[in-house]
Amino acid sequence: MIQRRGGRVPMLFSCLNSSLKHALACPWPVARTRNQEVGPRDLLDPVLAATARSTSVSLACDALQGFDSDTVHHHLRKLSPEESLAYAQEANRNLLRQARETGLLREPQVVALDTHKDPDYTHDHEDCIKARGHRGTGYVLDYLSVETVGDPRLTLSFVPVTAKQPVRDCYAKVLGGAQRECAIRMLLADRGTYGRPLMRALQERGIPYVIAAPRNSLIKRRIKNAKPRAKPVPGRGCFYHETKVTLRGHGPPLTTNVVLFWRPDKKPGKLVCFPFATSETLLTPERAHELAYMYLKRWNIETGYRIKNKLRIRTCSPHPGVRRFLQYFSILAHNLWTLVRAQEPHRKRKEKLSLRAFQAMLDTLVATRAH
Repeated sequence: MIQRRGGRVPMLFSCLNSSLKHALACPWPVARTRNQEVGPRDLLDPVLAATARSTSVSLACDALQGFDSDTVHHHLRKLSPEESLAYAQEANRNLLRQARETGLLREPQVVALDTHKDPDYTHDHEDCIKARGHRGTGYVLDYLSVETVGDPRLTLSFVPVTAKQPVRDCYAKVLGGAQRECAIRMLLADRGTYGRPLMRALQERGIPYVIAAPRNSLIKRRIKNAKPRAKPVPGRGCFYHETKVTLRGHGPPLTTNVVLFWRPDKKPGKLVCFPFATSETLLTPERAHELAYMYLKRWNIETGYRIKNKLRIRTCSPHPGVRRFLQYFSILAHNLWTLVRAQEPHRKRKEKLSLRAFQAMLDTLVATRAH
């Protein structure tokens, strides 16, 4: 519970205000018009208010009383997808720079890589890569992101996944952006990214990785043949076996180490095999156990996606620039919330700043700025 008298709230407001200044202090891509006195702050305040209320920009303008929603949408529609991405990436770099200044991200981080998925229901997704889920649900691959899985949980970099560039280029860009922000101790990824494009990009940059391997015919055959020769992990009830797998396709082949790790299942006396690819070789039993259970931290990025969807501004606009800008702004809002929580005066207390309390503070701060 947040204390309302003295101490904590004024300091949190100052942290929020300074973080906002760092995040938004970058050139706004939309130029001011001659007949309207509209500046970046006049456009960003309704966006911040909509983020705080989890509503649309139009309803946020009505709540602020003093902003014309037609004028705001008119200027937002001048944004192109490229301008939206450039502004969001620059604002995110400002937030991460402030995080480093406050003592965060100085140590090598364990990060997770995943692709955010969106329902395929508008023609805005014409240039996106479309896919279909196991239950027949249609979706598109919206953007690729790298996020820390420890405390604090920050999004280091993100790039859109479109049909305009190969997926290997997307991996190269998002990994390069993450390495510029902090050193990467280990990268975790799910079986959907298992393949040569990601592994080659990781090997070229010297980034250690743990990637879940799919249970294809090759992996199933290796599991069946290796189970009698598996080595035990002392005191853990687990077994493991290392094997080399060569991935072939267009271009030169790539060889990686795949660890077949048997761990206790929910049912007593039963073992389940978890295959994963890793850049490390000649593992000790303790290291194999550590890598297998380190992969469980990858699920933290799914929690981050759920929070970003709660912070995402609602819109029915088919304009790609507006939709992409509002999508990227949810990433900035999530990083802003994480940064304010990390700067709390009582970090060791269990009463962390909740998402709803952060949105209420953001709404109050925007209303104060508007007046």
